[in-house]
Amino acid sequence: MATQEPGGASRARSGAVANAGTDYVLVQAFLDQAPVNSAVTVAAAVLTGLGLVGAVPVALLLPWLAVQVAGAVWNYAQWRRFKRIDRRIPTASARRIRRKAMVLGAVAGGLWGALAPMVAAAGPEYRQFAAIVVAAMAAGAATTLGALTGAAMAFVLAALLPWAALFLLSGTGQGAILGVLAFVFLFAMLSATRIVHSATVEAAENRAAAARLGDELQRAQAEWLALAEANEAFALFDT
Repeated sequence: MATQEPGGASRARSGAVANAGTDYVLVQAFLDQAPVNSAVTVAAAVLTGLGLVGAVPVALLLPWLAVQVAGAVWNYAQWRRFKRIDRRIPTASARRIRRKAMVLGAVAGGLWGALAPMVAAAGPEYRQFAAIVVAAMAAGAATTLGALTGAAMAFVLAALLPWAALFLLSGTGQGAILGVLAFVFLFAMLSATRIVHSATVEAAENRAAAARLGDELQRAQAEWLALAEANEAFALFDT
């Protein structure tokens, strides 16, 4: 019996995918990234805060760091709750999660974008350090949040637009080039987000189709077995 449980669980999940629809699968793929996203956010925020000590006032840096850590912990807690309910999310709830994820993505990205004005008066080495971190976080979000395009796009836009503005308003030729490059990278990340989303939707549709085909084969098998038993009964009576 123990060897049959994984297959049964897999069929149950496939049936849930077929019944719940694309929204369910997209939310599932999005929330499955929560542990990694939360861990990376905490690590990046703490290390970035340490790297900016002396360049950004502690009165600004500590609240920024606290909100980052609190948001990551809350995100992880939501994933734990999602796991406890065995992923049985109604379609309407999945759609509400998608809308909420877009708002939260904008807030999370905005926290990284907020570093731009915080380091605007700091030395160039601090600005470069913070810009590299933010670019890496935005690039990661474009893929790890890509199942829900609204959340990923909100994060990327909120994180990069303040930096593009900072570079363009710097009044230097290098700043102008970096500002233009920020928009180039921005559009590239948004394109990557759409690709990840499309791949997730296609995988969900393929799994749902496979689940439906499996159900049809099981029904056909049951009908053939019933017909075979009926034929045996007639043959028995005939003899």
